[in-house]
Amino acid sequence: MRTCGVDPAGIDVVFCTHLHVDHVGWNTRQDNGRWQPTFPNARYLFGRRELADWMTQHDAGRAPPIHARALEQSVIPIVDAGRVDLVDDGHQLGPGLRLVPLPGHTSGQMGLMVDYAQHRAIFCGDAVHNPVQIFQPNLSTSSCADPQLAGETRAKILAEAADSGRLVIPAHFRGPRCAHIRRDGGGYAPVFDARHR
Repeated sequence: MRTCGVDPAGIDVVFCTHLHVDHVGWNTRQDNGRWQPTFPNARYLFGRRELADWMTQHDAGRAPPIHARALEQSVIPIVDAGRVDLVDDGHQLGPGLRLVPLPGHTSGQMGLMVDYAQHRAIFCGDAVHNPVQIFQPNLSTSSCADPQLAGETRAKILAEAADSGRLVIPAHFRGPRCAHIRRDGGGYAPVFDARHR
């Protein structure tokens, strides 16, 4: 970040859509053998339901080992440092910016809905994980906690995006990282734009 001219100390908000290992790893860094917030002046936004579910699994010894380690290294130290704000569905980050529920991939995954006069988007985390899911919304990944609910959530995102012109911005697309959605027969198709890389 520093090579791009961004000082981690200048970051004031970090939003985690969900608490899987690949979405929390940059929350912390090791300093003298202890995990410390990477962004020392930021408030970290965790979904209240998401954190409660993962901590229940962790404390009962039911969290998969890779996620248990992520919680211990990249989530619990943020909580212990007092840097967390627990947020609920509908939380407003600012004018035109609100958090929305996107359950299925995890129980409490949330996305960021952007509603500006000229721009509409949804940062949807892993609700849409691969472009093939635009063509087959019921196709879920092996890491989805509730595959049926994940498919229903995905279908809602795609229908709303197709009707509103909202840009869909998933976390894991490669190449063109986001897409507009158009209806295609009884389903959907992505419209990628090279400007959105």
